[in-house]
Amino acid sequence: MHFAALASLRFSILVKVDSGVERFSTAALQSFLALSETLNFHRASERVYLSQPALSRQIRSLEAEVGEPLIDRSSRSIRLTPVGRLFEPLARSLLESLSTAEDLARAAAARPRAIRLVHCTEGSRQAVGLIARLRQVAPALDVVSRESTADELTSALHSGAATMTVGQRQEDPTGCLASRVCSTDSVVLVVDPAHPLYGRVVVDADNIDGLRLAALAAEHAPALRRILSSDERFRTAETIAPGAEGHYLASGIALLDLRSRWRESTRAPGIVLLAGVAPVVFWASFPHRIAFEHGLDTLFDQMDAS
Repeated sequence: MHFAALASLRFSILVKVDSGVERFSTAALQSFLALSETLNFHRASERVYLSQPALSRQIRSLEAEVGEPLIDRSSRSIRLTPVGRLFEPLARSLLESLSTAEDLARAAAARPRAIRLVHCTEGSRQAVGLIARLRQVAPALDVVSRESTADELTSALHSGAATMTVGQRQEDPTGCLASRVCSTDSVVLVVDPAHPLYGRVVVDADNIDGLRLAALAAEHAPALRRILSSDERFRTAETIAPGAEGHYLASGIALLDLRSRWRESTRAPGIVLLAGVAPVVFWASFPHRIAFEHGLDTLFDQMDAS
């Protein structure tokens, strides 16, 4: 075949390849490559575990797609036609592309249908905010969430009940987990209108000595309690149960709490920021496998940049 004709034919084949790799079957390409390497129908059929008639049908089907004969059957020996020789390297490339696509499809089918997010009570607002930001940068991402105790977050991750947690940073002696900062929160004083600090925007934590203080128990506010327990200035804080806040406020006691718990609440007469107190950090933790499958590291980078 003339060089110009071969060049034209190569362009025609490439156009067909670009128009859709899926038009060429993996089996047909494997059969053609087996025949091109062995130049023997019997050995090629054994290599691909087909009968010779089945192998021949696949070759003819492939030739119909290409639009030209690939195998010269005019003599007793098998050989590639000029088009067959031209198509052979393209067939290898096609087969690699198809195999990659099939592997990706299988991996996608094996992925969890949704990210199962479990958060502690204290991190409810942080979880809602994280889900909203994830859906903003990845609208197709499916996220379902539920609340649990802080102590159960680690076991939920390792048992597979959760694919992501929001709360304290999870201990990971196995090195299987990734953690990214989800958000930070400020420690504040919540006070009644009759309280001396009412109307103040901020007060230094060094200047609250002598005030009556209270905070939720550790099982209800573990992140807050970790901050308070490590700071001598809050050693006298009383422990209260959820729902008792109003009674303590009316008694002139200042509540130590997280700013986010009162951000949209009308129950808080006064919110005073405590300067000089470390912020509470909420972490999103997830297995590295889930991070890879859903591209979570990239999503978090996009959220940080937005």
